[in-house]
Amino acid sequence: MGKSEFGNVRSFKKVIIIIAAVIVGLAAGLAISFIRCRDLSLELAELEEQLENVPADAGQGENISVSDSAADKELAYQSLFPDMYVEEAAEFAHIYNEDRYFYFTFDGGPSDSTEVILDTLSELGIKATFFVSGGENTDGSEEIIKRIYDEGHTIGIYGHTLPANRLYQSVETYLADFNKEFEYVYSITGEKPRIFRFRNGTVNKYNMHIRKQLTAEMLRRGFVYYDWNAACGDNEAGADAESIADMAIMTAQEKQRIFLLMHDTESSTETAEAIRSIVKHYSEKSYVFGALTNDVRPITFD
Repeated sequence: MGKSEFGNVRSFKKVIIIIAAVIVGLAAGLAISFIRCRDLSLELAELEEQLENVPADAGQGENISVSDSAADKELAYQSLFPDMYVEEAAEFAHIYNEDRYFYFTFDGGPSDSTEVILDTLSELGIKATFFVSGGENTDGSEEIIKRIYDEGHTIGIYGHTLPANRLYQSVETYLADFNKEFEYVYSITGEKPRIFRFRNGTVNKYNMHIRKQLTAEMLRRGFVYYDWNAACGDNEAGADAESIADMAIMTAQEKQRIFLLMHDTESSTETAEAIRSIVKHYSEKSYVFGALTNDVRPITFD
């Protein structure tokens, strides 16, 4: 056998060995894959058997229960105070044209100052809006609230006794406090108050975490809330009638609709006199003075 033939034989053997190695490798791979497939099939069969033994409503019912529980918890306050509802206005009837309107609104009463303010309003022939608070905890409040109502002014709710940092802890705490004042006024006048003002205004640092839910809930119950677009500083130390009137006119300017924030707390001793100057100024500009009702389109901060 020559060298050439010997070399060919060696090359052929190498090819045979390589092919054999490939075949063995493929066989091993197929065997491993087969074993894995068999194991997966067994696991799948076991799972199917377990599923067959599970009731049809298992799991699904638990999910529904959890979901319902979360929804119930979120909206539980809707079932609170079932009598704290009012009939909402069909629409805002006041369509504003060239007429200009002025609304005196008072927060923080009733108090002795309220009666002096009522005397002034009566003398001037003007109706106003009183957002009341304090309930039976204020001396003489029942008589003053009755007088406000009997003289044709509007009574709205400002709150009962909770300060803002406690009032807005949750929707529930707000509703509970509101309901106390709501029922108190209703027991005196026989008429449910339909409007209110959020303590510290609609947008404040205390109610940020519940504001959307709270406003939605109050609207759902039929109430209308009002903020203001003019202020007078009558609750500031040292304010006198002249400075109160000047600030009111400066902030109100000549807006078509003026919602003036004033106060009728014990310390609001100069407010009544300031009203005279304010009325004189805006009467000369042909403003119409009136009390808020729930069909007056509100001014709000939000």
